Amino acid sequence: MPRARWIVALTAGLLALGLLAAACEVDDVEEADEPDEPEEPDEPDEPEEADEPDDAELAEDAGAAPDWAREARIYHVFTDRFRDGDPDRNVNVDPEEDGTFDEALRDWMGGDLAGVLEGMDHIEEAGFDTIWLGPVTDNAYSHGYHAIDYLDVDESFGDLDLLREVVDEAHERDLRVVYDLVPNHTSDQHPWFQDALEQCEDSDHYDWYGFDTCDAEAGEYEYDTFYGIDELPELDLDHPPAREYFTDLVVPFYLSDEQVEVDGETVEGLDMDGFRLDHANGPSLDFWDDFTAAAEEADPEAFLFGEIWDEEDHDPIVRYGERLHGAVDFPRYSAFDSSVGGIAGLDRIDDAVQQRLEAFDEDLLAPTFLDNHDVERFVYAAGDDAEARDRLAVALTTQYALPDPPIVYYGTEIGMSQTGSGPLPDELGWSDRWYREPFPWTDDLPGGAAEWEHADAVEGWERQEPDLDVLDHVRDLGEVREQHAALTHGAYASVVAESELLAFERDDDDERVLALVHDDDEPREVALAEHYDEVPDDVVLTDLLTGEEHEAEDGDLTVDLDALDAVLLEVDGELPQP
Repeated sequence: MPRARWIVALTAGLLALGLLAAACEVDDVEEADEPDEPEEPDEPDEPEEADEPDDAELAEDAGAAPDWAREARIYHVFTDRFRDGDPDRNVNVDPEEDGTFDEALRDWMGGDLAGVLEGMDHIEEAGFDTIWLGPVTDNAYSHGYHAIDYLDVDESFGDLDLLREVVDEAHERDLRVVYDLVPNHTSDQHPWFQDALEQCEDSDHYDWYGFDTCDAEAGEYEYDTFYGIDELPELDLDHPPAREYFTDLVVPFYLSDEQVEVDGETVEGLDMDGFRLDHANGPSLDFWDDFTAAAEEADPEAFLFGEIWDEEDHDPIVRYGERLHGAVDFPRYSAFDSSVGGIAGLDRIDDAVQQRLEAFDEDLLAPTFLDNHDVERFVYAAGDDAEARDRLAVALTTQYALPDPPIVYYGTEIGMSQTGSGPLPDELGWSDRWYREPFPWTDDLPGGAAEWEHADAVEGWERQEPDLDVLDHVRDLGEVREQHAALTHGAYASVVAESELLAFERDDDDERVLALVHDDDEPREVALAEHYDEVPDDVVLTDLLTGEEHEAEDGDLTVDLDALDAVLLEVDGELPQP
């Protein structure tokens, strides 16, 4: 299977035409219950950043990330594809509308908050302590990123009471919930935007968006959009009322455990534990200063991390991440994808970690991931075979051993792949639908089997059997990371960074862990004497996953590695620092 990077046909076309930051033109404006089916583009590779105020106008960086976040093991729930717990809510599911799975994937599948509740046993038993919950607000599309109402839940997902139940149940299990918030843009079906289109300058919400032209009588409009997608008008979050809506209402509504005023009514805050912030490099840094201050007032222990998509350089990520508590580490994703995925050398991972450590303040976090809703599944990209799942196990071991909290995308913990790839026939975009297939629940998993009304009714879905060996491995890794503080708080030290061998230590003064990662055609015997000044005979290395011990003898200690392998070894004895 080819491993060429997926390319966003729609976005590339817009870039080529120079329309990426241009406004859209709309000829007829008419409020609709449901928009037509626009192309759903993948995330572009090099996002543009918002214009910034002068440095003098910028507040100080955000405070340190909360301690719990440094120790977190995050499970990413893509709600519509995780589990259908209440088929009665499948109001947008219409199997007869699509003849094949290929087409059906762009529509609603039926996953909901009831399914999140049912799937919580699985999340907990797989060793995760934090849920990243995909957007469930009133929305135009199943993925949740086209918001129509930030303060309500789409009926396909449930309602506010059910969302509170999810958060409460998670907290009862000592799990935290981080919500996926999209403040940069709304759906064009949002009442604010519809009002602005109808009344132009007379609308209270006209200045909430970036209009260049608004002529309701002539039906002519130009406005700022998210990557040229006319269904996603961008908010002007430097406009005080728009900013205050988020800082004074949205933030406390999601994070506070106290009473909040919403539309003249007093309601209980949702008491969530933080935000993953979509397209965080869209709004200005000044906006994020105010947003973070509001979040820390609502909940001083909230964790805020952004999505700033740059696979080559940490500097743009840091620029925004330091206004929050950090940002997702896209360069490290790229390193995992190419190195452990079987294309480039393992030294790319060390390069990415070193770059991250140099760029980020030690108080900030850069959560890591192997795949997500915008990129190919790791197993599929690595070849979609038995070796690909072995590569996944090695990648997960490495991810859990490195600095920063690991994020695991739903299904990756069972070796989930994807059925196909590429855009819809005769259409641009929608390649990302393959990265978001329904979770294949079976009786082998906590929560048991679950049906998918839509996917099960169309041709082409291959319900994958969960790889229980991968799942057991993820459970074991979770226990190791939880029990060994060196892996969550320890310093990183590179020992070997070669194409076929990566060795690094994590050291928090109380304990040391040595990680060895190998990828070559043949097994390898690693002799510590080749990489340390000396190896005293009192040194013992204990495999944290198997319990196997390796003892030094006559000034050396060797560890045998399979051709594709990763081991985590606790260091006892006076081994010199690397």
